[in-house]
Amino acid sequence: MATYSSGSSVVWRIIAESTYGTLPGTAMNTLRPKASNVDLKKDAYTSDEVRSDRGISDVRHGMRKVEGSLVGELIYADWDPLFQGMFLNTWLPGGAVANMVLYNGVTLSSFCLEQGFTDIAQYRLFKGVCVSKWKLSVKPNALAEVTFDLIGQDGTVSGSAAANTTTAATKNSPMSYANGVITEGGTTIAYVTGIEMDVDNGLMQPGVVGSALAPAVLWGRCTVKGTVTALFKDSTLLAKFINETTSQLQFSLSDPQGNTVTFLLPNIKYTGGTIAPPKDGAAILTLPFQALQQTAATAAGVTTYQITAATRTLTRVGGSFITDGFQVGDIVTLTNFTSGGNNGNFVVATCAALTMTFIAVPTNTMVDEAPALGSRTCVGPAFTLGFTKF
Repeated sequence: MATYSSGSSVVWRIIAESTYGTLPGTAMNTLRPKASNVDLKKDAYTSDEVRSDRGISDVRHGMRKVEGSLVGELIYADWDPLFQGMFLNTWLPGGAVANMVLYNGVTLSSFCLEQGFTDIAQYRLFKGVCVSKWKLSVKPNALAEVTFDLIGQDGTVSGSAAANTTTAATKNSPMSYANGVITEGGTTIAYVTGIEMDVDNGLMQPGVVGSALAPAVLWGRCTVKGTVTALFKDSTLLAKFINETTSQLQFSLSDPQGNTVTFLLPNIKYTGGTIAPPKDGAAILTLPFQALQQTAATAAGVTTYQITAATRTLTRVGGSFITDGFQVGDIVTLTNFTSGGNNGNFVVATCAALTMTFIAVPTNTMVDEAPALGSRTCVGPAFTLGFTKF
């Protein structure tokens, strides 16, 4: 009796490429999607010959490409490779903890992605895969959902797996809205009913004469849009749309294991504000938004800095962090401190004129440093969307 594959036996694995379109020889990481539709596709072109018998003489395969999506629940650490690809950046260590900070950049990552039909020992390998678009959906009474839209160079099928070793996925639980905090314009609010966010990296694959494979993936602008829905409580949010007032959106999600991820959009504008009262139930305010690039904040060598390790506090003498453009949730880089643990990327927990504190810095990382004037710097990058995990 023939054996046919069952959908429940399918596994997905991923590995970052060192060279575009080339499989590295190291272990692949297991992914945990709940739905997928990634496939090899080909353009086709047909002969335009005019024939008296009305027949079509030929159709030819053209450029090969990979297209499709992976859909899954937001799970701490499991999507880290694709998050790096989505942000077009590399993971920045926060303090002494690796893989904590991302913000949108200009470093393209490509991956090999393998789909294994383990019950019949058939494997599809997709090469040169990049994250073209990404979507996040956060709703009450639902697990947070992520969708990665992918494009790639080529795909093959084989009777054996591409790599001999596999790194297992985590056993972390999915994250949900129930374990979350929403901050809008710097104020925590508890009446948001949902957040949808879309990122479009504008990726494209140029075709070339003499090859059915695209030699590279080119990136475009980082476009971040979304929608906030909220109970209609007062005019605060609606007024921001009416008056074209910029705002900030930050939200954190956690899992039962205590892991937390935070998304920060430091500079947004609401592009609409609609209310559609139902016959029964709550009136819901719908606010689509566009995220904009934040101006880089910098306070470099202009004042005396000191660090108090016990409270993870950076203190300055003179000037103002707030005037310089820093705000809660920002990713900042400290440099030129004597202790190596005081240099690196940190996430701002509180921000006042003369003090700034950081979150999730191990107590054995920072050390006290006395006030000093000169080359010590505190700089925040210009970014549209930031992501941290602890």
